Amino acid sequence: SVKIYIGGSLTGRARLANEAKYLIDSGHVVLSRWFSANTPIESLWNNQFNSEVSEVMAMRDTYDIMEADIVIIDSLEPSTSGGRETELGLALMRALIGHPLRIIHVGPYTNIFQNLVREHYGSWEELLEDSGL
Repeated sequence: SVKIYIGGSLTGRARLANEAKYLIDSGHVVLSRWFSANTPIESLWNNQFNSEVSEVMAMRDTYDIMEADIVIIDSLEPSTSGGRETELGLALMRALIGHPLRIIHVGPYTNIFQNLVREHYGSWEELLEDSGL
C-alpha cells in the first residue's frame, strides 16, 4: 500500500478528513493526523503555536512527511498558519536530495514554490480521476 501525507489549511480540516477516508477506503495508508481533531495530541492543543504540544505536533508531522511515498499539498482554502507551506518545503527538500517521493498539488497556486511540483490538479475530483490513486 502507498503511504500518503496530506498537507492543507486548518480551515479545510473536515473536508480533508473526508478525502483521506476515500484514500484509506481505496487501500492507501494516510499518515496525516493533524486534521483529525480526536487524536490525543490535537485534543490537547489550544491553538497556540508556541507550546510544547505544538512542538510535538510539528515533529510528528515532519516524521510523517519523511515516511510518505506521496505528499499531497492542498491549497483550496486560504492558510494563515504557514504549516502547509512548511510541509511542501520539507517534501521538496526530501525530493531534491534524491529520495523517491511523489508530490502532488491540489488547488490554486499560492506561492512560487508550488511551481516546483510536477503534478497539479484543480480539485480532488480531478486528482482522483487522473492521478491513478
